Amino acid sequence: MSKIYLIHGLMGTSILHFKNQIQAWCVSHEVIALDLPGHGKNQFEAQDPFFQSALGWVSEQIQMQGKGHIVGLSLGASVAIHLALRIPKLCESIVLTGYAPAIPTHMTGIMKEQYEAFLNIE
Repeated sequence: MSKIYLIHGLMGTSILHFKNQIQAWCVSHEVIALDLPGHGKNQFEAQDPFFQSALGWVSEQIQMQGKGHIVGLSLGASVAIHLALRIPKLCESIVLTGYAPAIPTHMTGIMKEQYEAFLNIE
């Protein structure tokens, strides 16, 4: 049975973001819903720099459990892309959703405001 790894978006969990997919896919695949460090049921605290730390944690999890299909949502899609580029042997395939490879120029100000707001959440 092949594995499907689910990687959620920022401020979420994989169980929350992929509830319907988990129910549908668990019949035919081993579904592994990963919560990034500092999110959901993950016991590891988020570290700086967050993205590199989270990418390292995800790659360790997949190396321990075996390669599979990687499904990433938003931030999880960014993690999936970087994982596939750095360690392609871990990825049978990647599926990306809620992902934009670049920010349109007219949205730069709004995205910067959102980024700053997320950095200052307490």
